[in-house]
Amino acid sequence: MSKISIQDLMDERDDLRRKLSVVELMIQTYSEDAKPIIDLDYQEVVAGELAATLFSDEASDDFPRKGKWLEQILYLLKQKERFLSNTELAQFLMHYHPDLTLHHLKRRVSVVISAAYKQRKVKGLAKYSRNNTSKNTVWGFNEWMRADGKIMEKHQPYEGFSRTIKISPDSTFTG
Repeated sequence: MSKISIQDLMDERDDLRRKLSVVELMIQTYSEDAKPIIDLDYQEVVAGELAATLFSDEASDDFPRKGKWLEQILYLLKQKERFLSNTELAQFLMHYHPDLTLHHLKRRVSVVISAAYKQRKVKGLAKYSRNNTSKNTVWGFNEWMRADGKIMEKHQPYEGFSRTIKISPDSTFTG
């Protein structure tokens, strides 16, 4: 069984409330058009109140909303203080980017963090995999490991995750 903190649950609740308010505003805004289907990919104008809700800077924390993707990903890793998968990172990013899809965010996370790891942009960035596929990879920092190379209990990604470690200890974060 996976572990989740009360704070994660509260964050998820707040995220769902925000998404619900966006859906309510969309229904309200676009119901006047009397169109049964809304094509958001080609919608050029978003109503003022809806745009304010979708793209607001209302963040109760110090999330680097205007920062680069890598900064945002590193912020989440440090905030959650445990190894996270691309999917988990994308789910957490949904809270800050409700205008993007989970699929888009998963691809973005994968590209950004993989490139940072390969180019050694982040000192001590650690990559754990069950096998050689990227689907089973989690990300964290080598400082979250014990001297024997195993993940400290409080930084475990989730129960039952078998590990193969790859560490980039001599790199530096360039932003």
